[in-house]
Amino acid sequence: MMSRRRAFASLIVLALLALGACASGPARRAVVVDFLSVRGVEGNTTPALVTVEDNDTDRIRVGVLEGSALQLSGQWRTSVWLAALQASLALDRPLSDWIVWVEAIRNGERFDGPSAGGLLTAGILAGMTGQKANPRFTMTGTINPDGTIGPVGGIPQKFQAAIRAGKTTLGYPMGQQIVWDIVANREMDIRAMAQNGIEVVEIPDVEAAYGYLTGVTLVQPKPVAPAEMTLPPKIESALRMQCQQWLASTETTFGDFNALGLEEPDLAQRWREVETLYAETKRFLDDGEVAAAYALANQLFIDADTAYLRGRVVQHVRAGRFQEANNFTQSVIDNVDKRLAETSGKMKSALAKSANDLASLAAAFEALGSAVRHFFRGFDLRKQNQAKIDTILAGLRAGRLKPTPELARELIELLDHALVEVAAANVHNFVAGQNLDFRPDVRPNAREIPASRVQRLGQLLHTAGNANISYFEQTTLTEIARAHGVTLDVVKANFGDPTYRLLHDDIRATAEVAFMSIVGEGPTLDMVRLAGALSAYVDAAVLIAKYYSLEGVTNDRGEIQSLGRGHVLPRMLELAETKARIHAARAKKLAGEIPVAARMAYQIGRSWQMAPSIPARMQALQQFWRASMLSQMAVLLNR
Repeated sequence: MMSRRRAFASLIVLALLALGACASGPARRAVVVDFLSVRGVEGNTTPALVTVEDNDTDRIRVGVLEGSALQLSGQWRTSVWLAALQASLALDRPLSDWIVWVEAIRNGERFDGPSAGGLLTAGILAGMTGQKANPRFTMTGTINPDGTIGPVGGIPQKFQAAIRAGKTTLGYPMGQQIVWDIVANREMDIRAMAQNGIEVVEIPDVEAAYGYLTGVTLVQPKPVAPAEMTLPPKIESALRMQCQQWLASTETTFGDFNALGLEEPDLAQRWREVETLYAETKRFLDDGEVAAAYALANQLFIDADTAYLRGRVVQHVRAGRFQEANNFTQSVIDNVDKRLAETSGKMKSALAKSANDLASLAAAFEALGSAVRHFFRGFDLRKQNQAKIDTILAGLRAGRLKPTPELARELIELLDHALVEVAAANVHNFVAGQNLDFRPDVRPNAREIPASRVQRLGQLLHTAGNANISYFEQTTLTEIARAHGVTLDVVKANFGDPTYRLLHDDIRATAEVAFMSIVGEGPTLDMVRLAGALSAYVDAAVLIAKYYSLEGVTNDRGEIQSLGRGHVLPRMLELAETKARIHAARAKKLAGEIPVAARMAYQIGRSWQMAPSIPARMQALQQFWRASMLSQMAVLLNR
């Protein structure tokens, strides 16, 4: 029997629906969904009112309504943002086409966690399309940034509450058929609850969630064949040539390092890792997987260059040339700074003339943005270490400090920290310039894409990127802060994952100022912002998958050691690969062609999808998501 409390909540929903129907202005479409939660060991259902109406402005407008102050946690709020974004992307339309708000109908009761994200996405989609919700259906699961449904806890208790509330169709996230029962303290097959007229179903993505909620199939195009995702011969030839050059350069760099005559265990280990990566790169190239070989060769060049630069620092310090070691590292930074300025200057006149061209330019500006962020990360490390370096150098000159092996090692580390980031900046800068050569041919006399359309797309991706970053911080970093009894700001400042470090507010803000000083306001800066937003969206999505959806365990350098939910990764990859081809089909239909940049990302993903190592498969996931987003950009540009 329905409780008095739940009956009262339902009356509130009905009253709000009636008010919405009588309101003046654009027609409002209201949908009620019952989301699931767990308090302690007891499951609960709570109605949420989703309201959607057409937006007569270009502004993105998403609201989260509360019945009391701080009723909804940061995780809940960010899941609403991701739900709204994924709902609009499922329809290939910008979020600014609608005004969306969501309200949990139970005043005063606080809600935490992101597990309602999948259901809210389906509910928002129902509001956008004008469909009614099936009151007998509910589900649990987060919404991943690619529209798939992510894993959650407490499913048995949630489903028990749903059954008590009269639900007959219950949805669980992909890969969570076997779950942990927190009450019975054992694993169970969640499908065992499918009895007495109860249906228990796996919900892989938002399209499936929408279908169960509304009874209507959200039509998707047939995925293009994998053969349509191959690279044009001209591009593949250029990639192969550059890959061969990087392999040759690595051999030369290794020879230069050996000429230094150093016996250093740490550097010997680095070169063994370079040798392994060299062999893997060559194998991909020999097997005809050119895009993957190119991506590996990129990292190979960075690793070899970093090892050689450290060798030069070690050589100077061991010979007692302490000031020369300092001058050498500064000269490397200065040289890369000049190269960045040169590449930025060349790209000032690069304006897109088609959707395909825009995707290729975005990839070029992405690489340049990565170069700038790596550079300023290195610059910041140099700045942070400079006072200590100066103190050591002054002490050595004055004889106050003795050049002990311990002091030499400390000086080497202080000088080397910046070089790792600067070496990465150097290669990404080169890739940015090279990517300009990968731009597709456009028809004669083609006009540039209007700046307003680029700005609109950039704003959408900027919102999506910030939502992903916030989602990651709320689901992962907030929990770390809570566990260690420190503030979120402390965790944000010290979290060691290299991807997150480059997404940190300070680095992004510094890069923005640098670009403004080089290119000024205008179309080029619009492209910079668009590419930066694309990177932020995809990189933060990978962080969410790595630490939250898959429960990654990493070392201090952010390298994955294991996955708590590793069994879900193959399914995520399978769906991501298919969705990349679905979005390519949309781009082909609406923009006339599949972006070359999307095809390149897809090819890298295919090469690494079945790799034995977890990091390689995570890279595959990232590349599939990039491929999808690049195709979606081409679609949204034509809306």
